[in-house]
Amino acid sequence: MIDINELVKYAVKYGLSQGIRKIVESDVEDIGKVAEKLWYLFVQRKPVEKWEELDFEGAEILLTSPEYSASLRQKVADYILSHLERAKEGVIEVLRDLSRRHGREVELAIRETLILLKALDVLRPAIRLEEYEELKFNETPPQPEPEGDELDDVIRLLEEKKQVILMGPPGIGKTHLAMWAAYKLTNENKDGKWLVLQFHPSYRYEDFMERLMFEPTNGSFTVKYKPMVFVNLCRRAEKNPNKKYVIVLDEINRANVYNVFGELLYALEYRDQKVTLLYSNLPLQIPENLYIIATANTVERGTFEIGVALRRRFNIFEMEADKEKLSKLLENVETSVKEKCIKIFELVNRKFEEKLGRAGIGHLFFKDVKGIESLKREWRFVLKPLIKSYFAESEDIVKEIEEILGIG
Repeated sequence: MIDINELVKYAVKYGLSQGIRKIVESDVEDIGKVAEKLWYLFVQRKPVEKWEELDFEGAEILLTSPEYSASLRQKVADYILSHLERAKEGVIEVLRDLSRRHGREVELAIRETLILLKALDVLRPAIRLEEYEELKFNETPPQPEPEGDELDDVIRLLEEKKQVILMGPPGIGKTHLAMWAAYKLTNENKDGKWLVLQFHPSYRYEDFMERLMFEPTNGSFTVKYKPMVFVNLCRRAEKNPNKKYVIVLDEINRANVYNVFGELLYALEYRDQKVTLLYSNLPLQIPENLYIIATANTVERGTFEIGVALRRRFNIFEMEADKEKLSKLLENVETSVKEKCIKIFELVNRKFEEKLGRAGIGHLFFKDVKGIESLKREWRFVLKPLIKSYFAESEDIVKEIEEILGIG
C-alpha cells in the first residue's frame, strides 16, 4: 500500500533540497551562502514531518535580509520554487492515479496535498518585495535594428495614442519591429522597461489581469485574488511616473480579446477614467507612461474581429509584404537561388491575395536560405504545409513551385 503521508513529505523535502542543492553548486559565492543557510533551516535542522509555520517565517527573514540584493534573493527563491512546483506536480499525478479509489487513502492524500499547497503559498510571498517583482523585463531586442522609416513611424504613433497594433502577414517582422520600438521608446530616459507577452488561444483574463486564489486553511479555503501581469505593470508604472513602460502583446489575434481584456477595453479608450477589476473590485487606471504595442497576423482567423473591437482604441500600422526587403535579405545568396526565392515569394502572395485579399507570407520565411538545398528544406517543411493548410485545392500551386525548385 502507498503511504501517502510519506509520499507527500518526500516530495516536499526532495523538491526543496534539490532546489537548494542546485544553487549551492552555483559559481556565484553569495548564492551559495544563502543556500547553505536555507539548507540548514529546512533540511538539516529538523525532519520534514516536524516543519512548522515558524520555519517558513525564518525563511522569510533570511530571504528579505538587506545583507543580500533583491535580485539575488529573487534568484535563490526562484530556484527553490521551481523545484517545489515540480514536486507538487508529482504528488498531483499520484492523486490522479488514486482518484478511482475510495476511503482513507484518498482522504490522506487530499489532506497532505493541502499541506503542500499551504507550504508553497507561505514561502512564495517571502520573496516578493513588491507585487510586481515577478515581471520579466527584456533588455535588448534581437539584431539587426530595422531600417527605413517604419521604426520612427511606429514610435510616432505610440506617442500620439499610446496604443498601436502592427498588422501584416506572418514572417514580415512585426514582432521584431515591435520589440525595437519598445526598446527605443523606453531607452530615451534610460530607466524605462519593456516586456513581451505571447498570446495564444487558451490565454484568458485570469492570465492577463487578475485571478482568484484558494488558500487552504484548517481543512477549508480562504479566497484571495492575485494581480497578474498587466495589473502589476500598471501598478509599477503608477509608482514610477517619470519612467516609460511598454508591453508588447504578440499575436493578439490568437486570443479572444473580449475574454482577455474584460473591463480593460473601456480603460483603453478612456485612459483618464478608472475601471473596477472583476474579482478584487479594486480600481484600475492605465497610467500615461504605459504604452501598448500589439501584433496581429492578417492571415489567421480572428484578425477582423479584433480590428473592429480595437480600432477606436489603437492606431493601426499595416505592414506589407516587400520584395525589396527579401532581395536585401538574400544579398549574399547565389543569384539563381535568390531569383527562385523571389519567384516563390511573389507566387505564394499572389495566390493569397486572390483568395483572402491580402499577402500570405513575409520575407523572413526565407531568412535561413543559404543555397538551393536549404531553400528546398524551407519549402518542404515550412511553406508547403502552410499552403496546404490554407488552400483546399493546392495541387496547382504546389506543382508550380516544385517546378521552380526542380523537384519531381
